[in-house]
Amino acid sequence: CHNVNMLTQILFFNTGYFALTVFSAFTFFAAGLLYFDSWHLNKSKKAPLIRSIGFFALAIVATIHATAIEITLVDLTSQVLKIGGLALILISLIREPILHKPGTAKVAIFVPLLLPTLSWALVPLSAVLTLIIAAWYFRKATEGLEKQLRPASCAFLFLSLAEFLRISFFWADTTNVFWSKMLSSYSVVWNIHHILELIGIIILVTWVWGYIRFRLQIQLFATIVGLTLVIFLVTTFFF
Repeated sequence: CHNVNMLTQILFFNTGYFALTVFSAFTFFAAGLLYFDSWHLNKSKKAPLIRSIGFFALAIVATIHATAIEITLVDLTSQVLKIGGLALILISLIREPILHKPGTAKVAIFVPLLLPTLSWALVPLSAVLTLIIAAWYFRKATEGLEKQLRPASCAFLFLSLAEFLRISFFWADTTNVFWSKMLSSYSVVWNIHHILELIGIIILVTWVWGYIRFRLQIQLFATIVGLTLVIFLVTTFFF
């Protein structure tokens, strides 16, 4: 009976993780589609195009994670792609001027750069990049006149917290029994990590939908994809 309950919990957590990664892929894809449509309206501005490519890269990474392929090369490739996507989003934010009130002085901030030399340093780098993106969105929403970007800042803040918590999983193979259990799959830390990620994704998709609903063509496309996703996940869960 104990083994059956354990297998049931593992199946539940695996299905929940699969649903979260697929939902994340859809959210990043919708955000990329939103910025791509923004660039299509004004092709002289390259920042929205760069940002859309970055979000599309994050969507591909989430799709790879949904497959749950545990191959070192695949994991390393997805992490490099994730860092590339985050870097593109950050670069696009830096390229865009901050809308100040007339006569307001601009304040420059220092953006730290990390040059990883080992593959294990990629996860901390992605966590730092995600936090910088959250800070830059927050700067544009507070120092500038783009108050509508606050939800994006909150979303990336939760995603960065999830990424920083993910760093602790490197010590999951420790000989200390307590920390080994705490950092193992389906543990408390594992659940907190995915809860933070889920909160960030929900905030981000809500923010993106607030713009998509004013664009009929994108709204219909995103609605069809979203309904397909819901049907697919419900079928998978009950199966």
